[in-house]
Amino acid sequence: TPPRLDIVLPVGISFYTFTALSYSIDIYRGKLKGADHTLLQFATYECLFPHLVAGPILRASTFLPQLKQDVPASRHNVGRGLEMIAWGDVLKLCLADNAALFSDARFEHPELFTRASLLVGLLAFAWQIYGDFAGYSLIAIGLARVMGFDFGTNFARPYFAAGFSDFWQRWHIS
Repeated sequence: TPPRLDIVLPVGISFYTFTALSYSIDIYRGKLKGADHTLLQFATYECLFPHLVAGPILRASTFLPQLKQDVPASRHNVGRGLEMIAWGDVLKLCLADNAALFSDARFEHPELFTRASLLVGLLAFAWQIYGDFAGYSLIAIGLARVMGFDFGTNFARPYFAAGFSDFWQRWHIS
């Protein structure tokens, strides 16, 4: 067996990786010129905390220009950001956590439930993962808005999609 490596990785390592890749890809595609941005701006983009654990994945070409703008704090941005945070909390705490109570029981002991109840449990699981992902993303987007940044939209009512392709274009958009 290969030797075990005891490596401690930072929380959100995949998001650090995605943001670094986004920066490199945007430079390669000509959407961004690396020389136009300082190391501090890159570090801010790479480490800005709201998106690191749950997303959305930031694109360098859309975020770095925001660092060059002087956006004064406004009641509108703070109010809209707090509204997003509240809705994210509702999605996470009310929708996802309650759906999990229902679906987890059915996944743990499926033999105790009817097929119809298992099907309802599967639907509850679909709402659970939506509430978790969309809720966390909305909280991050709201935090960014309070701080004066625009992270864009990350979910666009995916369960109302017309087909599978449309679903993936609406789910975790970033």
